[in-house]
Amino acid sequence: MESNTDKKIMTSKEHLDDVKKFLGRLRKRWYLFVISLGIALLVAFLINRYTSPVYPVTSSILVKGSNDMENSIGQLLYGNRAGRKNLNNEILILKSYPLIYRTVKSLGFEKFYLGEGNFQSSEIYKAVPYEMVVLSEDSNIPYNQTFIIYPVDQFTFQFYRQTEDEDQRSVSTFRFGEEANYNGFKFTLDLKRPLGSYLKRKVIFIHRTTHDVTRTYQQKLRVVVDGGETSILKLFLQSTRPQKDIDFLDKLVELYLEDNLEEKNQNASRTIAFIDSQLDDISDSLQVIEQRMKNFKETGTPLGIQEEGLRAYGKIDAAEGELLEVRRRLDYYNYLQKYIEQSRGVEGLVVPSAIGVNDQVLQQLINQLVELQLEKEQLTKAGATSNPYVEILNKRMDELKKSLEENLRNLISSTRLLERDLRQTVGQERRVVESLPQAEQEYVNIKRVYDLSESLYLFLMEKRAEASISKASTTSDIIMVNPPMISGGKIMPQPEKNLIFAILLGLSIPLLIMIVMDYLNNKVRYKEDVAAITNIPFLGVIGHNSRSSDLVFKDQPKGGVAESFRSVRSNLQFFLGENGSASKTLLVTSSISGEGKTFCSVNLALVLSYSGKKVVIIGADMRRPTLQAKMGATGEKGLSNYLSDNADPDQIVHPTESPNLFIINSGDVPPNPSELLMKDKLQKLLERLRERFDFIVIDSPPMGLVTDALIISKYVDHTVFLVRQNYTPKELLQQVNELYESGKLNNVSILLNDVKVNSYGGSYGGYGGSYGYGYYEEGTGKKGLLEKIKEKLS
Repeated sequence: MESNTDKKIMTSKEHLDDVKKFLGRLRKRWYLFVISLGIALLVAFLINRYTSPVYPVTSSILVKGSNDMENSIGQLLYGNRAGRKNLNNEILILKSYPLIYRTVKSLGFEKFYLGEGNFQSSEIYKAVPYEMVVLSEDSNIPYNQTFIIYPVDQFTFQFYRQTEDEDQRSVSTFRFGEEANYNGFKFTLDLKRPLGSYLKRKVIFIHRTTHDVTRTYQQKLRVVVDGGETSILKLFLQSTRPQKDIDFLDKLVELYLEDNLEEKNQNASRTIAFIDSQLDDISDSLQVIEQRMKNFKETGTPLGIQEEGLRAYGKIDAAEGELLEVRRRLDYYNYLQKYIEQSRGVEGLVVPSAIGVNDQVLQQLINQLVELQLEKEQLTKAGATSNPYVEILNKRMDELKKSLEENLRNLISSTRLLERDLRQTVGQERRVVESLPQAEQEYVNIKRVYDLSESLYLFLMEKRAEASISKASTTSDIIMVNPPMISGGKIMPQPEKNLIFAILLGLSIPLLIMIVMDYLNNKVRYKEDVAAITNIPFLGVIGHNSRSSDLVFKDQPKGGVAESFRSVRSNLQFFLGENGSASKTLLVTSSISGEGKTFCSVNLALVLSYSGKKVVIIGADMRRPTLQAKMGATGEKGLSNYLSDNADPDQIVHPTESPNLFIINSGDVPPNPSELLMKDKLQKLLERLRERFDFIVIDSPPMGLVTDALIISKYVDHTVFLVRQNYTPKELLQQVNELYESGKLNNVSILLNDVKVNSYGGSYGGYGGSYGYGYYEEGTGKKGLLEKIKEKLS
């Protein structure tokens, strides 16, 4: 028994042999690697040569939150809440369609100027000495059409649409700076500086839609958080025109900053406008009261207010002051209730602290509502209206509005009770004042109204000053950390990397193809494949026949194929024994048609006859007879005629051109070949032929398709089973092995046919004979070489 070490050594040797065979196939197909590598290098060269360089353009901004100093001051003076920013929302806003649309529009990026190149046109940014100013309405602008601007001199230029047919071009000439009308497209071409090198140079002009350019930048722009815990956003673009995209990022951040500042100032601006309207009304009242007091003093009425009157006057003044404050709060509650009932947004809402209403519950509810509304607006601006989170925000806002309405109802009810009590107090004290003299009453009333109006006026002026200070002290939450710039080298093309990648790809593609083909190949290729699938003994190898004739011993008796048959003849002696006086019967079969049964049968019979043996070959394939055509034998009657009792044994045996070789043709094609072979007459025929011939070679149908070969196999001494290289499926060879192991097919060996040169790394020898074509083939000398050349040319 073999030891484990011996088995490991044999396994390693088999793996090494597999590697050598694979390397041999790679060497044989070296031209595939050369072609693939050449194509890959050519593609890499074209990419490096004609790809526009792409550079990384970046910028970074700091998004501050409510913990910053400026926001704390604003909240202290005014109650202006600048809640902590949601960076995800800010990213959506920076990439939102409206913001990028405004950026593109303000920079005029819809207009493209391109210079013509040998293979492609490239954009000219800020280099052309003129600028297109579009005067047409939007419907008359020829979007996405290609036009040519051709300056004729320093004053005039030609303008026409680019077409393939020059005869169909409608060329118009206009003057710089003057209105031009080209087929309804109105514009002016303003000259910004002397033409210089652009004189008599064609420039391509394309006017794209702002929508298309906006969508392009939305797809190009990347905004990410720069770091884990920071609130810095990094803006990134891959740009073929770095300066253009630097300008884009600069303008984008500028507009984003303006929007942020405007949003923060909206509440203060609304409050100032509200207080101004109130001040206008009070100012008018003060003027009227001051005039009344002036008129009263001009009458010369003596003024002297007694102590009781002063006391009543003070109580009325305090009560009416409180009453005025209560009414102001009540007006605000009614205003807020109406505002909520109308389901309006918070953009026009005045917060309680702005007018001196200091109810903490109310302030907290409104602050929460404002915060949710701002978060929703940020998502809406960013185009995320379909975001499920927006629905969650809407539900939370509805719940807050219900709580706010309930709170307002309670506040209105309690405030009205307080208003009633204050009115009663004022009424009581007025009755005291009414008991005073008429002049004193009138003066008290005028002074009381004046003092109340003045105190309210001063209060509103104080609130207006607070709101103005808050607005003046408000700064944007956005700070530019790094201005837009090119950060790093070219992203692409990278010539060195492209060449290395091309070399790797050029070598890998054919290698991978061959590996995949080997993996998917289910055909028998080597003797090792046969040994791995079946336990049937191996007979030998037959080389590839490159000649048109199948009779190799007639055309090339010293060639490699003829020598391989001689080697098989020698190997057969080990299977048939040393008894030379006994006649031997050989059956040649295979799994499927096309594996070379007739070719091997004929040449095996020839090699046996050339050794001095008397041989007869029988065409037992009565379904598709081909033996007679290959041998060129005469005679019409054959095996089928004998088996169907239409001919005698002597009538079916025909001579051939070889003196020791005879042939029994297949005969007429019968309707029932298998039933004919099952008759005893086949056995009797073989017994009779054994008396006359040394060898009987039977060419039978494929074993994997019909049962004829199995029927004949019981009468033969040895069965030669053919396997054709790169043709016979491994699955069929497994079926034959099952027949062999079950005992249905005995005395069998496998012959590997049609083995091509270099299939085993240089020759197909080594399995029953080391015969390369170059050594044994005729015509290897000078004369033979000339004959080969003539044959190829013909």
